[in-house]
Amino acid sequence: MDQNLLETAVKEICDSYWASRQVPVLLSGLPSMLQEKIPNFRALLGVRTLKVFLQETGGNAGYKLVEHPSQKARIGVIPAAEEYVFPSEPQTSTKTIKDDVRQEAVLAFLRELSKLPDSELDKVNIPVSVLVKLLK
Repeated sequence: MDQNLLETAVKEICDSYWASRQVPVLLSGLPSMLQEKIPNFRALLGVRTLKVFLQETGGNAGYKLVEHPSQKARIGVIPAAEEYVFPSEPQTSTKTIKDDVRQEAVLAFLRELSKLPDSELDKVNIPVSVLVKLLK
């Protein structure tokens, strides 16, 4: 009976998460979601880990585990009728992140310059080529 309660809670979380995002509920985030629905859910697991519980009960309860092919720590739960493949490459590259940080730093610098009084601002002379190099 208690196991059915836990299965139902996982199924509800999994279905609502999938319906709104079309991505799996990551196993790392599932305990906090379960804690909200069933405060003593760990006692219902017994000696099993949550992953083992999901593997054992998923087929009959209407959910299944999906794992990233190369990053074994990325494990999610999706509805049994659905299919999901984790993206193999990160969606943002390091270069893009560095560019964003650099651009934000230049914009912050310009915002600080804009706070100067007009009398001091007239004395500031920054060639456009310098600003362009800062952005590269």
